[in-house]
Amino acid sequence: MHIVFLTTEYPGVTSQSGGIAEYTRKISQGLADLGHVVSIIIAGEKDFTRKVNNVNLISFKAQDYWKGIDGNALNQTLRVFRVLLNSYKFSRVVMKFNRREKIDILQAPNYLSPLLFIRNNKFPIICRISSYAKLYREAYGKKNNFINNIEDTLELLSVNRSFSVFSPSKLLKEIYFTKLKIEITVIKTPVDRSFLNRHEVLEESTKKKLRNFKTITYFGSLSRLKGTDLIVDIIPNLINKYKDILFLFVGKDYGIPGYGPVATYINEKIGKKSSRIIIKDQLEKKELFSLIQGSYCCIFPSRIDNSPNACIEAISLGIPVIGSDNSSLEEMIINNETGYIFINSDSNDLEDKVEKILNLSSNKYKEMKKNVNILYKVIRNEKRTQALITYYEKTLDDFNSKK
Repeated sequence: MHIVFLTTEYPGVTSQSGGIAEYTRKISQGLADLGHVVSIIIAGEKDFTRKVNNVNLISFKAQDYWKGIDGNALNQTLRVFRVLLNSYKFSRVVMKFNRREKIDILQAPNYLSPLLFIRNNKFPIICRISSYAKLYREAYGKKNNFINNIEDTLELLSVNRSFSVFSPSKLLKEIYFTKLKIEITVIKTPVDRSFLNRHEVLEESTKKKLRNFKTITYFGSLSRLKGTDLIVDIIPNLINKYKDILFLFVGKDYGIPGYGPVATYINEKIGKKSSRIIIKDQLEKKELFSLIQGSYCCIFPSRIDNSPNACIEAISLGIPVIGSDNSSLEEMIINNETGYIFINSDSNDLEDKVEKILNLSSNKYKEMKKNVNILYKVIRNEKRTQALITYYEKTLDDFNSKK
């Protein structure tokens, strides 16, 4: 099959590179490795076409999606027009590309509506639900306004107009089913350990410091949406009570509303700098995995999420995980066996769960790590990329039968 992905972000191509970027890279490479022809059309910063590891990358120069996102009503209105213009560009590039290279399957996220203007009877359009902007905005601590409602409507239209729809989490499936009353399949995100290198060299000072402590790690976007502030809220009590723990944050810092960067929020909460708090910027995967693989546990306290890559990666490294309920993370953690689930947005309950894992006996902790490794084997045996291929084949059959 020739499978084409549309994406508004991609590693090494766009300045924004979050979960959609990582998923697109991961699944496209997996499909190409299985012999499929894979092309990715990117709303990038310039026009180019290149092939990387048997995956075709086609970038067009897009309008800035992020300009005006926190501006006044005029700036936010202009941003919606830029989103629409990019969606129109996607449709032009796709139809031109299909005339040259026959497309069998077209897949895109609903986020930022890249599918909005694509209409055809030549190939099925599949939408992967990647977000529900209204809830994500609220999790960031922002109020919804009229312009936001327009953006949300565009994303709903993108889902509703697609031939077939799937979600990586039951949470978002249920949200969109309630909204649109359409059939939605759950297809879980595949695991990728191709970047893991247990011999990657860390800077000696960091390596020595991590070796001497039980490291409690968060990696991903540093933001209120991801619950970074909840971790910071529990640090003062825990570092005073437990002298053998260290907190490690790795990722792009989007700040905490009212405080600015996460480091500023930490200083505000603690009142002084601490040698047992390390903050690092977004890292390449090899360096990231080398840094975090010895972590005692990982915390993912998202207010809402969508089966995040970071949690899957932590599990693949054999690290117990603490995550929030009603966020999709509860679908990835076996409570009391591979980690703990805490009450969403409740820093007191989060602190209780961190203390619970810190106070495990050596044997109980080893048993939990063993359970994590068993869970990882189960995930690997699910053959999630093959599940997506099977879904593609069924979608093609359904599409051709309705022509």
